[in-house]
Amino acid sequence: MSHIHQTVLAGTYPTAGRLARDIEVSERTILRDVAYMRDMLGAPLEYHRARRGYYYSRPGYAVPSVTVSEGELLSLMVACRALKQYEGTRYEADLRRAFAKIQALLPDPVSLHIGELAGTMSFAQTAPRPADAEQYRQLFRAVSEHRQIRVRYRSLGRSAAAERTLDPYHMACVDGAWYVIAYCHSRCAVRMFVPERMSQLRETGLSFAVPADFKYETYMAGAFQVLRGAGRQAVRLRFEGPLARYVAERRWHSTQVIRQTPDGSRCDVALTVGHLGEVAAWVQSFGGACRVLAPVALRRLVCDGHQAGWKANGGGGIRC
Repeated sequence: MSHIHQTVLAGTYPTAGRLARDIEVSERTILRDVAYMRDMLGAPLEYHRARRGYYYSRPGYAVPSVTVSEGELLSLMVACRALKQYEGTRYEADLRRAFAKIQALLPDPVSLHIGELAGTMSFAQTAPRPADAEQYRQLFRAVSEHRQIRVRYRSLGRSAAAERTLDPYHMACVDGAWYVIAYCHSRCAVRMFVPERMSQLRETGLSFAVPADFKYETYMAGAFQVLRGAGRQAVRLRFEGPLARYVAERRWHSTQVIRQTPDGSRCDVALTVGHLGEVAAWVQSFGGACRVLAPVALRRLVCDGHQAGWKANGGGGIRC
């Protein structure tokens, strides 16, 4: 909207098409922003039929200033620093443009000096996935504008890709990794897809409506991270030693209840999940510091995982 305002203010009578090309968005987005400026910001923004472009019918209009608190400004600066990990990638240009637009809306006395944060904080992501920026743009557009897509998709357990027609409902970032929740016409069900396993993405030319009863929070309810299950299982774990304090310091799941001894040497964690696979892998990462109290099925998964790892690394059999 800042670009629309500045361009119209310059008296060049820009069209929606020109504005869309300037900031690399769709004309539909420009028209939506124009409507917002008129209806919500009181902008005297009109279309001049003879000049075939937008103009202000009343001189002196200014976009309302944005009030930014100290805490909000610090949050924005931290976000900027976090995104520095994408320097040198295909995302860098888009991110710079996005933050330039945000900064243009801030009051004149406010500026962001990201370089000053370089020596005070840093962010790292474990094993990030290689990503295709253009494909992500297509996916975001398909989700936001309800465009049906067709892709070649390779499931994790299969070596060959299969053709899928998808209605993408939602995109979610979980622990730094993106996922697409979409209705799959091949499976006749809503499924979760990994963008990096997609290829040959193209739009079908058809649109779709997201069902009124679809909610991301409801769809993912019960997942420990991203794996879902049909039922709900109560999990109880016991952590002992120095790692007990580490576990008690963090929020691992929305349902967790943690009880810690006064000296911090032991903590019990209770949570409810729909799938035990991710919980088992998480428990295994703590080695002998974690004991599964319930359910028995989780204890068996953990024992099987430890035994497989022991054998793969030259050990003998173990008993659970």
